[in-house]
This record gives sequence, structure tokens and C-alpha cells, in this order.
Amino acid sequence: MRLADTRSGLTVLMESRRVGTLARTREGLVAFQYDEEWLAEGFSINPYSLPLSREVFIPEWQPFDGLFGAFHDSLPDGWGALLLDRMLRREGITPSEVDQLGRLAIVGTSGRGALTYHPLVVTTVASASSADHAPSRTYHAPLSSRSARRAPASADPFSSCLWTVMR
Repeated sequence: MRLADTRSGLTVLMESRRVGTLARTREGLVAFQYDEEWLAEGFSINPYSLPLSREVFIPEWQPFDGLFGAFHDSLPDGWGALLLDRMLRREGITPSEVDQLGRLAIVGTSGRGALTYHPLVVTTVASASSADHAPSRTYHAPLSSRSARRAPASADPFSSCLWTVMR
């Protein structure tokens, strides 16, 4: 088993539409920001804690271990978490070393609810003139036109995690 690279974060989709991006803060919390197209045509996935807004949302540590409830709901429950931990151990991976983003990446498209999770590093491209054993390169999928923008000067310094991912 190969774990997905979640260092850059995860893209959150709903029915193949990009909802937004999840990224780890320095404190280990999982921040979220809606995608521009979702802001224009979508809806709030949690009106209480994630209103439809351009800001970067950073959760409290409790009650969902640094994750917003809307995303925590996609993770396996008690029995499923136990089975996931057993699978990780069988593959030689210590379960405590797999954080919330890693677990959401494992869930991928098979979690509860309509949200799916995809690592931002997604594509391997081989040269067009390549032979069977030509080297390939991996690159980050573009997020959107937001990638060139800078964080607003008034932004909370801890919310820069998503801006770092998007630069």
C-alpha cells in the first residue's frame, strides 16, 4: 500500500465539481477554502462553520481533532477506523503516523456522504517521444486562477497555509 502525498493538501469534490481545498496548518489543524467556481455556483457545505465565503477557514482542535465536522463525517466510524488501523499495520504503517488528511486521502471516493478527497499531486506525464522506459515527471494540478494571488494583508498569519499551497 502506498499512501497518497498529502503534504500539499487535498482537493475536495462533490459530483466531480471542485468544492475547495484542504491543507494542514503549522499547528496540525486542517484548514479549508472554497473554490472560486463553487463560490459562484455552489452552496455552503456547513452554514454554521463553513459559510459560503472567500476566507480561509481554520477549525478548533476539538471536537473533531482539528478537522471541520463536514469532512470528519467522511471518515470511518469506530469499527471502520479500527479496520483501517489494522490495514495500515498489516502494510507496515503505524496508524498514529497517518493524520486526518492522510485518512481522508485513503477514504478518497469511498467515504460516507457526497464529498470525495483527492491529493493535489495527481498527474504523471511521460514524454511524447518516449520509449517504454522513459522517465516521467510529476507535477501539481493547477488549482484555478487564484494561484497567482497573494493572501490579503489582513489575513491571519496562520491561515497562510492554503495560500502557500496555491502559490
